[in-house]
Amino acid sequence: MNKSININWRVLLVVGWVIMMAGCAPKTYTSLEEAMKHPEKVESLTLAWERLRTFPKEILQMKNLQRLNLKNNQLHSLPAEIATLQKLERIDLSNNKFKTLPIGVDKLPKLERLQLMRNPIPKELRAAILKKLPNTAMNF
Repeated sequence: MNKSININWRVLLVVGWVIMMAGCAPKTYTSLEEAMKHPEKVESLTLAWERLRTFPKEILQMKNLQRLNLKNNQLHSLPAEIATLQKLERIDLSNNKFKTLPIGVDKLPKLERLQLMRNPIPKELRAAILKKLPNTAMNF
């Protein structure tokens, strides 16, 4: 009987931990309009498949932004001011029109992952990009 009580307590601890962690995960905004209602609260923003040709400057107001997904758009550049988003950890720029590392990205101190897949970045530039961001995991 003691074993079943121990197992139940372990299950309860695991379930409690999962519930607690779910509450800690940042909300991912999928609308710029919705995110701009409280830009200081935005930690995760996905604007994939939005046919963006230019970077929405409103994103620069999101000082707590940690994750930015801009994949599957038509972007070819980012503003140098992207470097002001000092909490950015992950950026997905896959399937856009970048030909080189966007200006300012190498100035992001917390950047852990940068996705650049399916962009027309020449193979000879990839090594230079990797050198600029030695502590960042990247995919080309």
